[in-house]
Amino acid sequence: MSFKQFESIFYPAFDFYGLTDWTLEKMPKNVNIKRKSKKSTLANEWFFKSHNGQSIFHCPKCAQQTKENDEPVWSSVYTTILFRARYSEEKDKDGVMWGSGRIQMNIFEQGCQTCGTYSTGHFDEDGICFALYWLHIWILKTFYSVEIYDDNDHDRPQNGVLSRGPHNTHLCKACQSGWCKIPIDTTSNETAKLFDATLTQYVGWYINKQLGGIKASLSRFLAIDPNCASSRILAAAIGLFSMSRPSTLAHV
Repeated sequence: MSFKQFESIFYPAFDFYGLTDWTLEKMPKNVNIKRKSKKSTLANEWFFKSHNGQSIFHCPKCAQQTKENDEPVWSSVYTTILFRARYSEEKDKDGVMWGSGRIQMNIFEQGCQTCGTYSTGHFDEDGICFALYWLHIWILKTFYSVEIYDDNDHDRPQNGVLSRGPHNTHLCKACQSGWCKIPIDTTSNETAKLFDATLTQYVGWYINKQLGGIKASLSRFLAIDPNCASSRILAAAIGLFSMSRPSTLAHV
């Protein structure tokens, strides 16, 4: 998707929304887009917003495509667009106050899962309109104190198709910068081990709880005739069911 495609839809859309004082431009490459730097950037009156949308990726290196109709390489609903905006007012020579807003945008690249080459996703018209809709909601809230929806709750990625599996955070530059809706888990190994331990404890506790009734029934049967062969078998079974319940469960 070229910037011109986005730009061609932006101005009619913002005119419809009544935000004719706003312009759209590419975000300069020298802008520090690491999320941890956002607070320092706010001192310059720039406010940031990210949007995840579905786009289609083609790898420029391996050009891996299906045989029919030149289908795309892969699709991702976690294609991240980063907007930053500022609004300023100044008086003209007649003392009339005029306001204007600037919006800059950057589309984060994703890497090909086959060769690792990075490319930019291509949005269709609906995807662009969807992004601009939530952008204008955010503009109204941030600069005009007009809140229609909570954009953080409702502006969520939509279900996609043509995906080649779960979102790969290690090949997503938005994840690396901290702007993607899916955060990078830097402690995945430790978390996995803790989860396994917690699951093991929970399964043991659950089985013990479910078999508690069976254990009680076997004990009553054993009390009737403790010397018969069947009773000895039941006694062994009760021993197998005597699992101790964990005192506490681990917290993930």
